[in-house]
This record gives sequence, structure tokens and C-alpha cells, in this order.
Amino acid sequence: HVSVRAFADGDEPSFTKVPVVDAALMYECKFSGKKYILVIRNAIHVPAMRHNLLCPFIMREAGLEVNEVAKIHVQPEARTKEHHSIYDPSTKLRMPLKLNGVFSYIDTRPLTTEEMHRAHEFETI
Repeated sequence: HVSVRAFADGDEPSFTKVPVVDAALMYECKFSGKKYILVIRNAIHVPAMRHNLLCPFIMREAGLEVNEVAKIHVQPEARTKEHHSIYDPSTKLRMPLKLNGVFSYIDTRPLTTEEMHRAHEFETI
């Protein structure tokens, strides 16, 4: 367990005894329809949060190629599929990032019970 507080100074609430977990999320490739299990190690588990916050540094340490440059910051004629994406060289999966305000993200979801029982059938990243 860890203690967590807001990044801003002030009277924001802090949380104690927040569990640190290894987690699995499902990612579905919008181009192929193929499903992948994304494994996240040593994550701070805050059930009240709807989003999963991931650090690009940690993703790079795990061997992923992260290009954080949003396509809106690249001249249209210079844009490539590599811009604003996460690439896994081992599976050759490229996950295009989406933009919500200034935050980049990918759509993920929890695994269903059936998918958990069939986890060996999915490639794992």
C-alpha cells in the first residue's frame, strides 16, 4: 500500500493505504478487431478513477515505442501513422492515441470473466 495526494499544493485530500497492483486491461485494435491484453505492473489502484494514467517513460522502459506528438502539431503532409501512437515491436501492434483536451489516451476496458478464462488465447503486451 502507498499514500497518495494531489499534485497541487493546498487542501486537496490525500489517500492512505492505496493498493499497488499488477493489472490487465483489454485493448481492441480498431483496424484488425484483434484483442490484446495490456499488462500493467505496480499500478496505483484508485477505483474512483475512470482513467488509467500511464507514464511514457515507464512504457519505454517496457520496450514500447511512444510517440507523443499529437497529429495537430504536425503539418498535414508530414503526418505518419507513427505520430501520436504507441508501438509494440514484439507484436507489431500500433495503438493510435486519441486526444481529450491536452491528454492523450487509448481506449481500454476491463477483461470480461470469459476473457479471463481464455486469457491464454490473447497476445499480451
